[in-house]
Amino acid sequence: MRITTLTSIFAASQLLAGGEACPFHLNDDEHSSPSINNVRRSMPTNSTKTAIQDIQVFNGRKFGKPQTVCLDDGHIIGFGRCAGAKTIVNGTGKFLIPGLIDNHVHLTDVRSLEDYTSYGCTTAMHMNCANFTQCATLARQSGLASFLYASMAAVGNGSLHSKQQKWYR
Repeated sequence: MRITTLTSIFAASQLLAGGEACPFHLNDDEHSSPSINNVRRSMPTNSTKTAIQDIQVFNGRKFGKPQTVCLDDGHIIGFGRCAGAKTIVNGTGKFLIPGLIDNHVHLTDVRSLEDYTSYGCTTAMHMNCANFTQCATLARQSGLASFLYASMAAVGNGSLHSKQQKWYR
């Protein structure tokens, strides 16, 4: 019984040592994009003052009673009246929630950022940017989710990450 338990623990530790929490951090030919396509499918629109009427807003604990939300340049500027709104949206039966942030993404190009935005997420965070030109391009896309990025991962000499990532060798 004891040998079986020790064998199981050893086998599990070997599997974990060889595994990767996120396989996209492997920076090899198998996981890299053969070409980057930064052509947008949609053009950014000029933002106008917008009123969303009769929308239920989530305040962090519950949804409130229907109200009018006023937006300008894509940002909420007030609740209630929205004088001078050029666009009126009927929010009856709809809900407004805070922006959704994903702090672990692997977006490769502008099209993937467009897809990500269409899912309702407002902020994407890329924590291992190996191509700063591409990351800067994604960060400058108006009308899409905010794209925040950090430099390449810090790795220890001889660690599993250093052995798997070509740029560290």
